[in-house]
Amino acid sequence: MRLVNGKYVAARRDDGWVKSHVFGRSFRLTCRKDVKDVSQFNLETK
Repeated sequence: MRLVNGKYVAARRDDGWVKSHVFGRSFRLTCRKDVKDVSQFNLETK
């Protein structure tokens, strides 16, 4: 999310990556199930 004209709008995605102008990095949140069928989340940065 980013603030535009006093309103929050969704950030543009590039192949699943969301660029943050605040942090100067891109982020991607992925989810997969482990062997016990429990969701495991991973936050990646680049």
